[in-house]
Amino acid sequence: QLLMSASDLYQQGDFVQAQVLAERALKADPRSGDAHTVLGAVADARGDGRVAGVHYAKATQIAPATGIYANNYGQWLCANGRAAESLAWFDIAVADPAYPTRGIALANAGSCAQQAGQPDRAEASWRQALALDSGNVPALSGMASLQFARGRYLDARAFTERWLAIAPADAQGLGLAVQVEQKLGANAAASR
Repeated sequence: QLLMSASDLYQQGDFVQAQVLAERALKADPRSGDAHTVLGAVADARGDGRVAGVHYAKATQIAPATGIYANNYGQWLCANGRAAESLAWFDIAVADPAYPTRGIALANAGSCAQQAGQPDRAEASWRQALALDSGNVPALSGMASLQFARGRYLDARAFTERWLAIAPADAQGLGLAVQVEQKLGANAAASR
């Protein structure tokens, strides 16, 4: 009950009360990965990345094979300059059969692999994410950008079109679409 209330308060932007309730839940159950997760999210929202990382890491120590904890810690590692290290955590998240949003972990893995200078791993992760959810916008945008960077403009167009069908006002997607059409010599399409 405390954790559900803490999570609700966090989502409403009441970080002070969310933290108070999550700390109370942690005091009642020191091995609560969920309490550490809420505390990590609150710290992140407040701009305290160091404290967030401590809580995300503790959640993974409590339940190392739990997908949500692994994904959260992987995201934190990637956002804090440790992209290559984050990839193992996304693998753990994806391997958890109880984790309902494996496509998100795969899209995160793709983005972090790209940051880590592993474009082939990025592509494999994004393709897996799209196999689970063909409308996964982060995976579509990643694939579009990767194909563009590789000079595969027709493939980049296909991914960009799918991306913009879901998020038609996405500025990054529209910008890439213009660049793709210019590379393909379709200047009329680029101007649209």
